[in-house]
Amino acid sequence: MINNDISAASPGVSEPGPPRRRLPAATRVTQILDAALQVFSDKGFASARLDDIAEAAGLSKGGVYTHFASKEEIFGALLKRLIQPPMPAAPEALADEEPVTVDLLVRRVVEPMYQSPR
Repeated sequence: MINNDISAASPGVSEPGPPRRRLPAATRVTQILDAALQVFSDKGFASARLDDIAEAAGLSKGGVYTHFASKEEIFGALLKRLIQPPMPAAPEALADEEPVTVDLLVRRVVEPMYQSPR
């Protein structure tokens, strides 16, 4: 009997893995920026290649280009993320019955923006 299974006859062809799922853009961007921070820290900006960032993020180079046009754009987004703290959701910070005052706003909204995430 002749085996017509191409993958069995072709070395290097692997069985299909689990289906890939599309992650939200914000999640992918976070993965890319996390990987870029690691690559830039290890190699320096000048020596880092987009291929290195893609590999560290577990993406193809095209996957990185879907979200960023260049290494410089990734670097700019990384700087923005590191310099500009995330804004907490003010309505959630003020959801209890305590009267809203300037002190309360500062304590629950402004101060958390400047606290270190670590």
